[in-house]
Amino acid sequence: MFMLQRYLLRQILVAFLFTCVAVTIVVLFTQSFRLLSLVIDNAASLGIFAQLALLTIPTFIGMVLPIGLAAAIVFVYQRLASDSELIVMRSAGLSAPALARPALWLGVAATLLGFALSFWIAPWANRTLVGMQYKVKSEFSVYLLRPGMFNDITGGLTFHARRRDGQGGLEGILIHDNRKPDMPVTIMAERGLVTTIEGEPRIVVFKGQRQEYDRAKNKLSTLDFERYTFDLSVLRTASDRLPDPRELSLEDLLSDTPPAVKTENPDRLTAELHQRFSTALCGLGFAMLAAAILLGGQFNRRGVTFRVIIAASCITLLQAALLWVSNLVARHIGFALLLHALTLMPFFLSFWMLGRNPMEPPRAKPAS
Repeated sequence: MFMLQRYLLRQILVAFLFTCVAVTIVVLFTQSFRLLSLVIDNAASLGIFAQLALLTIPTFIGMVLPIGLAAAIVFVYQRLASDSELIVMRSAGLSAPALARPALWLGVAATLLGFALSFWIAPWANRTLVGMQYKVKSEFSVYLLRPGMFNDITGGLTFHARRRDGQGGLEGILIHDNRKPDMPVTIMAERGLVTTIEGEPRIVVFKGQRQEYDRAKNKLSTLDFERYTFDLSVLRTASDRLPDPRELSLEDLLSDTPPAVKTENPDRLTAELHQRFSTALCGLGFAMLAAAILLGGQFNRRGVTFRVIIAASCITLLQAALLWVSNLVARHIGFALLLHALTLMPFFLSFWMLGRNPMEPPRAKPAS
């Protein structure tokens, strides 16, 4: 019996890994367009793109694991049924719970990995990913501004250079700073360069004029200069921003004094905790549901195609319902009970279906 279960475990594990890798590549491919646009627009290197792509994987792999495991379980048991291997295993004395046990072992492993991803790995990846995105925007867009174009560096700050000389300097510079609408500043210079001073980005311009217009007094002030340094440290806002709840670890969510987050909902941290707990439990719940639908009840030797359709439909609908209710929980904490009810529902259904003995034929009705 143990050898048969080990055989099932190996078959499901291989299918599970293949499914997860395939789905991860597809999702990463779709996400790469956004990352590639960020890298190209800011002239970052291929290494930065690779780092961003790798950091993206932990942010969605927690949702891929339950779906991938359920798909692997359905595929393996369907293939075994089509090849009549399940009939042989049942003839050898394996009951439905015994046949489902390898799937449940992997479900437990997926759930444990899901907890690690949800509460520690994914928050760290989200936090690091956002930090790198700010770094790319603040550094590379400054160092490689496109000559001949108006570059909106940040809200209200526009930079223009007519052309770049052979030594990397800039000529014909115009900087318009409208971050203070009541007192806009315009800087015009013959030439300049982008550099870093004490770790902060600066634009150093030479032989030009600084104009400041006071709208309240309707007064224009001018300053001619030989050298002027324009501070661009405003671009480094990653450390000053409020973190998103998805960037907080379990310790932060359970802390008596949790950090301030970017949200207007006072229950957002509690909702985040419920959402992560539900997502992690889906690994075992989906595995049990898929195995129970394929193995529970009376076994039909003509095939399990109908069961495959039922399993795929149930898991798809359940995942959609969980996502919908999870979004409701983010807005109103009162839906948390419904979220946990949906999360636990596959467990009760699976125990009921696996408890129905498939080895016993339907009992004939007594003659009247």
